[in-house]
Amino acid sequence: MKSRKWAVTADKLLTREQIESLLSYLKDERDLAIARSKKPQAIKDYYIIRTFLETGVRLFELCALVNSDFRGHKLSVRNGKGNIAGSDRMRLGCLH
Repeated sequence: MKSRKWAVTADKLLTREQIESLLSYLKDERDLAIARSKKPQAIKDYYIIRTFLETGVRLFELCALVNSDFRGHKLSVRNGKGNIAGSDRMRLGCLH
């Protein structure tokens, strides 16, 4: 099987406007879910997307997170790429 090389190019990235629009939509859905005590998935979606956007965490790293990994505005990644902890690069709260 031939391996694929993935290149990150500008056309594959979200623009600031797209990010703001996505977060606005997810925040509205989250707020409705909280107000109506329904749709817990909308609440999870909001925080998952924010974590991706604010930290650059990889999918497998996100799946391995537990509550104790979040400390204030820092996120500890126990098993990052190459089994290297990456808590120094994970800062929360940069999208405001």
